[in-house]
Amino acid sequence: MFEKLQLQKIMTALKLQNPHISEAQWAETEARLAERIKNVSPPTIALIGLAGVGKSSTINALFNAGAKVSHHEPCTRVAQPIVGDLYEYTGRKGNIIVYDMPGLGENLMADETHYETYSKVLPNVDVAIWVIDAPSRVISPIEVALRRLRAENGNALVDKIVFAANKIDRIDPGEEAWIRQANVPSKQQQRTIGLYERFLRDALKNEVSSAEDSIVCYSAKRRYNLELLLEKVGMHAPDDRAWLLGRVADVADFREFVDPRLLGWIEANRDQLSQFNGRR
Repeated sequence: MFEKLQLQKIMTALKLQNPHISEAQWAETEARLAERIKNVSPPTIALIGLAGVGKSSTINALFNAGAKVSHHEPCTRVAQPIVGDLYEYTGRKGNIIVYDMPGLGENLMADETHYETYSKVLPNVDVAIWVIDAPSRVISPIEVALRRLRAENGNALVDKIVFAANKIDRIDPGEEAWIRQANVPSKQQQRTIGLYERFLRDALKNEVSSAEDSIVCYSAKRRYNLELLLEKVGMHAPDDRAWLLGRVADVADFREFVDPRLLGWIEANRDQLSQFNGRR
């Protein structure tokens, strides 16, 4: 379905720009484009982060509706050896090539090896997600890495990275403050999340082109803010590859963790709620 909509969008744009071309020629062009879209290589994502930050759960939440992937298998497409794992994941709507790469900060010798890995892998991916364990404030290793990557590989390499702060359901005053019935952070947590986002922006603003557009706080476990995360991932992918992420995306629905009674009440009072929002 996604491929059909994408093809229709492309064809509409082409026809507007080329009104002199015959319908027969358009039919041939559309057939060729459909074949090309069908055979295009799957999206390629680099996941960066220390063990336990939630890299696998993030991929599952974005591309497999929150379920564990049906299978993943080692992929041997990389000629040079790298530190980390390369897998081909099969989600519900298609395959994704995932580079699972270690994070920084364990020790200086390991970090040096990881820098080399980043320089080899990141030029070959569509987008990278650097998963941060919220509310960690150990950001200086990331700053150093970005400065070095930008100096050695240029701004384009750094600009394809999204900084994703996972596990915000645990943020101060703690996981028990999360409003489980609505599956949203409490007011106190919202304030803390805002402060943490500001901290990340201030820490990274000198190393990335647009820190505000590159940072998102979310919870893979609670399925919170996943749509925003996917949107920012798409924004950081190349224009001619971003649509592939939409094709294979299968974002876990955070409403599945909302109390059904609350959902029923919202649905029953949708008109009144819309009027209330309009008066605000």
